[in-house]
Amino acid sequence: MSQVWVWGLNSYSQLNPESTETTQNIPRHLKRLPSVKKVSCGATHTLFLTNECEVYSVGSGGFGKLGHGDFVDLSVPRLIKAFSGGVGIADIAATNAHSMAIDQRGRLYTWGCAFFGRLGLGREARAHVPTPTEVKNRYIEIKYSLIGCGGNSSIAVAQNGAV
Repeated sequence: MSQVWVWGLNSYSQLNPESTETTQNIPRHLKRLPSVKKVSCGATHTLFLTNECEVYSVGSGGFGKLGHGDFVDLSVPRLIKAFSGGVGIADIAATNAHSMAIDQRGRLYTWGCAFFGRLGLGREARAHVPTPTEVKNRYIEIKYSLIGCGGNSSIAVAQNGAV
């Protein structure tokens, strides 16, 4: 089983739900998670990708960036149900107001704050999208292999290497 170590600002329990300290100056072991193969930290939330290819989120629920269909803050990591049942997530990314994931088939999902088009869902997107929503191109089917996001932007690399 992998061990997760956390430190830094913990104002929304995004790093360590077992601590009431706002700032953690030294690494602390985070318990009660399945075996984790990747983490991604936003400003006030954290995503965990497990060895079972499931995604957990914790921290500020503002903008719906935790992916649970609401805007509720969580102090304990919770499984994102949209990705349970064999979806199989391959990669995750988090930033200050939104989150991303790609599944093992190369499908891209985004959720959280839709301002500035950062979710890639088009003009009809609501201001906040609290559940993972597949990003689709109108003209061609694109399969993705890598993702990243920061601030007000998102980026994805197609499986054929195109950005």
